Amino acid sequence: MKNAIRLSFFFLLLFVLQNCRKEENQGSSPDLNDTVIIPSIEVQYAITCGWNSRADTMRISRDSIHLYQRIQGWGQAPYDTLIDTAFYVRLAWLDSLYYNLDMAAFQQLNHQSGNLPSDGCNIDLYLKKDNTAHAIQFNLMDSIPGWETYIRRLDSLWIEAGGVLPPGRN
Repeated sequence: MKNAIRLSFFFLLLFVLQNCRKEENQGSSPDLNDTVIIPSIEVQYAITCGWNSRADTMRISRDSIHLYQRIQGWGQAPYDTLIDTAFYVRLAWLDSLYYNLDMAAFQQLNHQSGNLPSDGCNIDLYLKKDNTAHAIQFNLMDSIPGWETYIRRLDSLWIEAGGVLPPGRN
């Protein structure tokens, strides 16, 4: 009889431990619907040049990218190069832009140094992260300390989206 009581206690303990293990496993396995977070970011990166020679814009939203390029040709026969494309944004692009953006530091920038009146080019950069937005304007010769890497990332995305002559690489 003592062995039956010990055996019953052993099985009861084994049963309790097994149930605890199941609850731990259920709590640690994530639900994919709860873990996939799409970053809330909007980007508008544009260049406009004098004499209507260039008017290009890349817009990135939460779910799509739109690249519009119009480059007036120079030389014997004037012609226009037109790129107008739109497609879904890869999550890696959004992550790259979202997690590498220090919005508080970007809001401290007060660049409004366009060069369009002197036949130059203006680069406009508008960023919106979550519910905070800010825009700056600068010319091709401007260097914005601390933001070169972010602008190079935008230029890379411009090329990856099928564009030519991204604003920061002219």
